[in-house]
Amino acid sequence: MKKTLFLFSLLLATILPTVSTLAQRKTAVDTTDQYICVYRADMEKYCPGLLLDLEKRYGPNLGVNPESSSATHIAGMSREIGTAINESLESITNRSEQIAQTNVGKFTLTVIAYKVMGKSIVKLLVGLPILILILIIFIKWWAKIGVPYLRYKPQKENPNQYDCEIVYPGIGEQLLWGLVFLGVIWIAMGVIL
Repeated sequence: MKKTLFLFSLLLATILPTVSTLAQRKTAVDTTDQYICVYRADMEKYCPGLLLDLEKRYGPNLGVNPESSSATHIAGMSREIGTAINESLESITNRSEQIAQTNVGKFTLTVIAYKVMGKSIVKLLVGLPILILILIIFIKWWAKIGVPYLRYKPQKENPNQYDCEIVYPGIGEQLLWGLVFLGVIWIAMGVIL
């Protein structure tokens, strides 16, 4: 009970300051960044001389909507930035094509391709022959040992005739070689991948 009461009081102690801060933020109104639109005639009518003082203090563009002027300014800047990026990428593309045609450029591209894909290619070139060799060995072994086969024995009464019997390999031997095969395949795939 004491632990529950302690946890509840701790929870209240952490929540209450947060709630009061949020309530203060909602009630406080910041009027410094608000934009108001007033006709010049109404401004002169109700507050004569205020418009002249404001124009002296803030400049002649007092009546211009700041959102529209900043929007055109931002649009102009973004157009200039887009043009600069486009021209720089075009220049980079042209220079890289010129460099790629030289012997040094071809060697550099080969080195870069090896750095990017080298390990994968080496693993594939080493692991794929190992995997194929293992599969061939296992198929040959399975054909000789793992598959049931027929054994012919000559009959005692007539030596020219044979008795045929099916010989099954032991389940333990099949299971052992199957697990060995899966382990070797797992190792070969680890080399490839």
